[in-house]
Amino acid sequence: SVLASGGGTADRCIRFWSCSMGTQLNHIDTGSQVSSLLWSNEYKEIVSGHGFSKHELGIWKYPSMRKVADLIGHTARVLCMCLSPDGTMVASAGADETLRIWNCFSVDPSKKNRRSCT
Repeated sequence: SVLASGGGTADRCIRFWSCSMGTQLNHIDTGSQVSSLLWSNEYKEIVSGHGFSKHELGIWKYPSMRKVADLIGHTARVLCMCLSPDGTMVASAGADETLRIWNCFSVDPSKKNRRSCT
């Protein structure tokens, strides 16, 4: 299993750690303070919340860490994020005193139908 951690203003990196070995596996410089991270297991993507200097959310494909989206709207650093129970939306709270809801991930209809049949 893998743990992801985010660095502060000077570090700006998302780092990946082996939980069994305690060693760093990889890292990527995001160019901005990393204030929060979420995993989307369904899409194998990571959502990062940022502070200085970008004040935005980013979506990264894992494990390539290719950036697939920038979610721009906060005017101050992102303080925290959470994923909706169905895994489709991200809520982010910012130091700009706003709560934003982002529709990041669509539901796979075949999986939705299977869940409703059980």
